[in-house]
Amino acid sequence: MPVRHRAAAAALFATAALALTACGPDETPAGTAAPAPSAPSAHASAPSAHASAKPTDCPGLAWGHLAIHVDDVNGAMNHVEAHIAILNCSPGLPDGPTWEPTPQAVEYTFSTAAKTKIVYAPDGLRTVTWDTALRHLQSCAAPDRYPTPKGEECLGNFYDVLVDPGKQITELTQLYHV
Repeated sequence: MPVRHRAAAAALFATAALALTACGPDETPAGTAAPAPSAPSAHASAPSAHASAKPTDCPGLAWGHLAIHVDDVNGAMNHVEAHIAILNCSPGLPDGPTWEPTPQAVEYTFSTAAKTKIVYAPDGLRTVTWDTALRHLQSCAAPDRYPTPKGEECLGNFYDVLVDPGKQITELTQLYHV
C-alpha cells in the first residue's frame, strides 16, 4: 500500500473513531448539524413540574458555529464583547436545558454582510439587516441605556454565531430556551 494511501486510511479511521466516540446512541454525531429548535410561541404552555433534561435531549449547533452571551456593544457600534456560552443539559433542570455563559471572554466585530435573525413576538425568528441586529444586541446588552424596540425579545441575550478567521461575525441567530 503506497504511503499516501496509508495516510488517507489512517485519517479516515481516526475520523470514524472520533465520530463514534463523540456521542451516545441517541445523540447527533459530532460535526453534524442538529435540527434547530423552533421559536417560542406566544401561546406556549407552561412546562411540566416533572420535566427534566436528559443529556440525549441536548441539541447541538451547526458545525463551526458557537454560542455566545453578548455583554456589550461598543466602539463604532460594531464591536461585540461576549462570553462563550454552553448548553446546560443536566438532568433535573425544572425547565429543561438552558444556555449559560462561561468565563471565556471573546471580542468580535460585526460584518456588514452578516446574515442575521432575531426573535420577534409572536412571529418567532425573523431575518433582519446587520444594523438592525447590531442595534438589537446593544439594546439587549444595556436595556437601561437603549430600550428594546417593540416586538423584539432579548431572551437572555444568547446567540448562535459563525465567525470568520478575522474575528468578524458573519452569521448570527438569536437563541432562546430549548
